[in-house]
Amino acid sequence: MTIPASDADAAPLRFVPLHAATRAQRAAFLSIYRNAIPLSERKTDAAILAMADRPDCVLELAERGGAAVGFLILYRSSTYPVALLEYLGVAASARGSGLGGRLFARVAAHAHGHTLLMEVETDRDTAAPDHAQRVRRKRFYARQGCRQFAQFTYRLPTLSEETPPPMDLLFLTGRDAVDRATLLAWLTDIYSEVYGRPADDPGIACMMAGLPDQLAFEPI
Repeated sequence: MTIPASDADAAPLRFVPLHAATRAQRAAFLSIYRNAIPLSERKTDAAILAMADRPDCVLELAERGGAAVGFLILYRSSTYPVALLEYLGVAASARGSGLGGRLFARVAAHAHGHTLLMEVETDRDTAAPDHAQRVRRKRFYARQGCRQFAQFTYRLPTLSEETPPPMDLLFLTGRDAVDRATLLAWLTDIYSEVYGRPADDPGIACMMAGLPDQLAFEPI
């Protein structure tokens, strides 16, 4: 996910649902998506467009002054009170304008009543060439009130020929903790409904291995 560095206010935004967008708006959405999201974390254009008609997904293009400046993709489970911020991106020309914070506020409003999960590249790998960017991204989410579990490594399913990097799973929630069984249900739902993976996907078992019965949320 690409987040601008500044949280300053910007001009009013217009949000266009992707299912109601024009051909040009859909092309702009996909262009920003491809430029903002690494290949290893990216779905195909066809998969993104197919999500636009799903009742459990929110895909919106953000426009400012008639120009496409960002997008958001949110999954809201119809089975559990959990949602996943799948992608959020800002056009290169709009970065540093505070748009990231405004897009996140839009996502949080859509996710009202759900615990909101976010997949982000971990900042624990200090040797990563983009480590400084990962740290800034985590700090952004910390300012939005997000928390995490210590020593929990999230496994993003493989989406392309490139292997996804190690990830952290962040949470925006009013809960102080979550039990292991609930977390398992959430992860299984996301793997199934967002990534089309079976309930016995080995990635889920790997994430859950060794976790205690209760997991407390901690500051980022």
